[in-house]
Amino acid sequence: MLHGYKEPHPAFEAVGLGFNHFDKTLETLMKGFAPNNQVSDIHKIKNAGGILSWAHSIVTPDKINDDFCEFLKKHGIDGVEGNYQYNRWDKEYVDSIKPILEKLIKKFKMFVTGGTDCHTKSLF
Repeated sequence: MLHGYKEPHPAFEAVGLGFNHFDKTLETLMKGFAPNNQVSDIHKIKNAGGILSWAHSIVTPDKINDDFCEFLKKHGIDGVEGNYQYNRWDKEYVDSIKPILEKLIKKFKMFVTGGTDCHTKSLF
């Protein structure tokens, strides 16, 4: 969860991908889960060669809109978790949200990531 923004979007979850985990500026991030990650962590990950994706977009349907995607791009988020390979969510709900997400992802030139963190014993 990234904190440090002002309303209307004070916090959101992002996943850092492809960064150099040996980068010394990431030392505190690499020590494990930090419940109050700050907006400055986005810059640290990007400076270490990483990219970021908005995680669990399906959990926050109120944020699946132009305003929030514009906000994400402005603050350095490159992608959106838009593929859900796990059965935690109702298929009808996922199928109704995916076209909206896909349209926003295309409009804001973001990439799509897939979620595999099903928080259960198996993806299958």
